[in-house]
Amino acid sequence: VLIGSFGTLGVIVEATFKVRPAPPAEVVLAAACDSLDQALERARTVLDGPFAPWSLDLCDARAAAAIGLPSRPHVVLRLAGEPGEVAA
Repeated sequence: VLIGSFGTLGVIVEATFKVRPAPPAEVVLAAACDSLDQALERARTVLDGPFAPWSLDLCDARAAAAIGLPSRPHVVLRLAGEPGEVAA
């Protein structure tokens, strides 16, 4: 809570961070889609499912091409955890 500065000045006097160890295994999956709407629907399906992805990104055709994927919208999913969990 910042009090009295009207959003112009502030000094952080204490910060606490929680750090987790890096997962022992991870995999990145990319699913090509016909449109961004389809990519969004697939992303919602993943998030509503039983998996808890480490990260989930939607890429339009231009962003996908910039990271070396075919120039189409994509859902990019990163799973991390124990090797057996990631393989399943």
